[in-house]
Amino acid sequence: YLFSQFDIDERFSWVKSRQTTRGEDKAYSLFGIFDVQMLLLYGEGEVKAFLRLREAIDRLLKGKSYPND
Repeated sequence: YLFSQFDIDERFSWVKSRQTTRGEDKAYSLFGIFDVQMLLLYGEGEVKAFLRLREAIDRLLKGKSYPND
């Protein structure tokens, strides 16, 4: 896994200063970095999108073990 050398918090930090038209897109832009698939729910807002992303990451990590996660 290409990004496993970076811990989760570091990967989240990559979008901190990212400018997007919609807040959700900050979270959505991390899908590939975390190797997760989620529905795009425009209108849910940035906070909810990040919560759903974190839940998806947690579910993924239950089945996989990466050294820095």
